[in-house]
Amino acid sequence: MEYNLTDCETGTGTRQSSHDEDVGVKCNTIDENYRNGDIRLVGGPHNWEGRVEIFWNGTWGTISDVDWGMSEAQVVCKQLELPLEGSVPSPYGQGSGVIRITSVNCSGSENNVIRCSLSMGSSSNHQNDVGVKCGKGADYKHGDIRLVGGFYSWEGRVEIYLDGVWGTITANSADGEDGAHVVCRQLGYDTHYGFDRNYYEAHFGEGVGTIHPYRLGCSGTEYRLVHCYIVSRSWYHNKDWSVSCLNDVPEEGEVKLFDRRNNYNRGLLQVWLNGRWGVVSDTAWTIEDTNTVCRQLGRNDFAPCAHGDVRLTNGQSENEGRLEICNSFSVWGTVCNKHWTQAVSKVACHSFGYGYEEGSYHTYSTFNRIPATFAIAADYVRCSGSENSLRECTYFSHSFSECSHNDDIGIICPPANCEDRDIKLRGTAGSEKEGLVLVCINKKMGSYLPDQ
Repeated sequence: MEYNLTDCETGTGTRQSSHDEDVGVKCNTIDENYRNGDIRLVGGPHNWEGRVEIFWNGTWGTISDVDWGMSEAQVVCKQLELPLEGSVPSPYGQGSGVIRITSVNCSGSENNVIRCSLSMGSSSNHQNDVGVKCGKGADYKHGDIRLVGGFYSWEGRVEIYLDGVWGTITANSADGEDGAHVVCRQLGYDTHYGFDRNYYEAHFGEGVGTIHPYRLGCSGTEYRLVHCYIVSRSWYHNKDWSVSCLNDVPEEGEVKLFDRRNNYNRGLLQVWLNGRWGVVSDTAWTIEDTNTVCRQLGRNDFAPCAHGDVRLTNGQSENEGRLEICNSFSVWGTVCNKHWTQAVSKVACHSFGYGYEEGSYHTYSTFNRIPATFAIAADYVRCSGSENSLRECTYFSHSFSECSHNDDIGIICPPANCEDRDIKLRGTAGSEKEGLVLVCINKKMGSYLPDQ
């Protein structure tokens, strides 16, 4: 049986004739969803067992069990990406129409039946139709996806499992970008790394078999591809959609912290090993291990602060900077400048042992902006001005705040004007004869505790 006209025998020479003798051809309509050699199992109670049918020249046909054995059944199941359980004369009913293959001989190493030695035929006796029972395989769920044909595990042709069948998807440059975010998110890749690009012309090879009725309508925020809506369908595998989930591949052993609230300095520890992100068991985990991770991330060793501790950061000198307070989770966070008063600045400066004059303050931009993932610890701080530290004032935690880091407060405290070991009394209503004992140490005034 020839598959190219040039393989046929032809006469030679020329002949004078009219075009009344020109030949015309009418071909059967071919289902463009399938290619020659595609396999399906029909008539079984499950999609992994049934009568074997092969697609050839536009139609489906059965296979005779002549010379059929376990090697041939193994190739069928392998082609369907399923394990083999057994091969039997078909208990799944007789087929109809043409018997495409009257004899098959496989070694078992082939990945497609058409790679075996075949005898093509056109018998109509279906008593010997062959059947195969493959293993169930992996327990796939409706809407599962996979990447096929890529060099790395994070790239390839997108295939989705719908109604018990894996199939490809069509996408174009307009809608594939948002869909690629969804694919990478569903497969567990960090979308903060982004994806190299989405390819919409079978970049990683054309698929075979089913093309599912999906052309993506994704917003990019979905967590599963089946949550995107159906737009249309292509009938050709040359439009199969592919995705690469990583453009900057992490180095082996790279670590990151994952937190749903986007806290940049804490979260679930994940490590990049063997091409995927994975978590770490806490068995035998120590504080030294934590410190190693923090240093690898370019952050300070783990040193939990005490709730209410304060500090100034990013200033040119130690008496100025962005004001930060330790929250109830023992994590440093910024302070919102809404409802801020000079009295609060005064107490803030008291907290650091600076002068008891008014402190100046202004918005965060003076002391450099920090990532939006950094915590905001306090809002609506209220002080009378007589307190010795911000611990004695009241404030709301960030859980009640609508602030952003554009509202972070920074202060500049008056320079120290005392000499070491100077002593003064801080009383009420300006009294200089009684009050809290203050001592100047390292040119900062602070309260004196007898047991020190």
